[in-house]
Amino acid sequence: MKDARKLCPFKKEIGQKYGRERDGKLGHTVKERLGYCAGDKCMAYRGGRCLRLEKEDKA
Repeated sequence: MKDARKLCPFKKEIGQKYGRERDGKLGHTVKERLGYCAGDKCMAYRGGRCLRLEKEDKA
């Protein structure tokens, strides 16, 4: 199995699409998804754990 990349709730990616629908009305579609964890490159990542998520769990 390949290395599963973790998703980070703090890296949200938002995509928007505008266009005409079949009935001629203007359509607007918004897609939101989580970005991938940066791992060791992230300042909140230490020892294989995300410090930001641990902080929320304790609250």
